[in-house]
Amino acid sequence: MFKDFAPLFDLTPEFDSRKSFYGKAKVQATDGIVKLYSYDMHVATVDPATYTVTLLPRWNESATTLRHVKEFLKQHGLTAESKKQTTEDYA
Repeated sequence: MFKDFAPLFDLTPEFDSRKSFYGKAKVQATDGIVKLYSYDMHVATVDPATYTVTLLPRWNESATTLRHVKEFLKQHGLTAESKKQTTEDYA
């Protein structure tokens, strides 16, 4: 499941209309790099120091995972308005 030993925290919606992601989206910070896990899969990474985004192969596997990724990116000051725009900018 998770290879790193840094604590995981729930991703809390700030931009999404949902009140909660019900523990399905987790965030982990290790050595200044922030990782997003959706349904226990590592799907995205952001380096806040350089605004470098890495989307892993299953980042848009479901509408809910895409929703988690968009929220994650927005919380890091990045644009994530649609699947098309996110793909063009970061994939």
